[in-house]
Amino acid sequence: MISSTPVKVVYLIGQLAVGGGERQLYLLLKGMDRDRFVPTVITFNPDLNEYWEEPIRALGVPLLGVPRSWNKLWRLWALTALLRRIQPHVVHSWELRLNCAAAIAGRIVGVPIRIGSLRCNLYRRGRSEWERRLGTVGLDSIIANSSKGRQDLVRLGSEPNRVEVAFNAVETQKARMTAAERALIRQNWGVDENIVIATIGNLSYSKNYPLLIEVTHSLVNAGWPVKTVVFGDGLLRESLQKLRDVKGLTERFLLMGQDVCAAHLIGAADIFCLTSNSEGMPNALLEASLAGLPIVSTDVGGARDIIVEEETGYIVPIGDKAALVERLTFLIRNSSTRKRMGRAAQQQIQTDFSLNKITGVFQGIYERALMAKHTNLH
Repeated sequence: MISSTPVKVVYLIGQLAVGGGERQLYLLLKGMDRDRFVPTVITFNPDLNEYWEEPIRALGVPLLGVPRSWNKLWRLWALTALLRRIQPHVVHSWELRLNCAAAIAGRIVGVPIRIGSLRCNLYRRGRSEWERRLGTVGLDSIIANSSKGRQDLVRLGSEPNRVEVAFNAVETQKARMTAAERALIRQNWGVDENIVIATIGNLSYSKNYPLLIEVTHSLVNAGWPVKTVVFGDGLLRESLQKLRDVKGLTERFLLMGQDVCAAHLIGAADIFCLTSNSEGMPNALLEASLAGLPIVSTDVGGARDIIVEEETGYIVPIGDKAALVERLTFLIRNSSTRKRMGRAAQQQIQTDFSLNKITGVFQGIYERALMAKHTNLH
């Protein structure tokens, strides 16, 4: 620290609806040392009473809004006015599409440190080269939430010393699921002696749920007593229901809808499976690990930061149905391996992804950036 004055940090976020990125911002705000840092959140989707608004206010964090408008220049001016009023030491965009706004408005106002974020797949289908590069210019540093994200930024041309990594965090002090609670949840799922495969995620193309349906179909046809439960909702719900029913899996592939308790409920499952084609740092894998589940995941985003191959789970190539079926079959057949991997996953998450640890990483990044700026100015 360059002085004993608390560091004022402004976070920019597009919305505060239910979502993994929004939850991560809330957790960071919850864990911050308020004697050292004074946070403010600016949302670009204000006055809608979105899910995370009240929890953030309950932390005592000011929540401001840039009014919605089709005119991007006017919105940039409105952001500049807010920053000028706050006079922060750090402006931190929480998502790629707002990095440019943080860079421009921060420079206009004279914010000492301007930081961007990469919390998604930089090279996902549909994202142009222009969008990728626009999200990396004019910033003092960019924080990726996975090792792969950092590699992608360097590949794009960002200087390695300007790219930091801060993993997503989980709250590790959650109440353990009791045997009675587990039995009740499984009863509600209609599970007797079945092996339950669980997953969490919005019903979007990137999650590749048709592949999970195909995998479940193969396991059922092989005679395995499995049920798959999916927590999440989205535009593909109807088409997934039709595909599931055509495959004869109406009672074997359950679409549970969106549930804020999903991260707790999956603790009643036996295995977690992620079939995504594209991810940033999958929060679902963190929650599954904390719940003590072994994981089978496609090789996406930050999966390799979370899963220790053959110790906490397995990683298979994207879209590889045969590999998914093979790994899931092995875990279905070996209950001792499932339990061993689940315990190892839980221990690893509690050590490497705890809220205290990850919050400390972010705070260290801010302090080092300010110290470097102060040194350079003198």
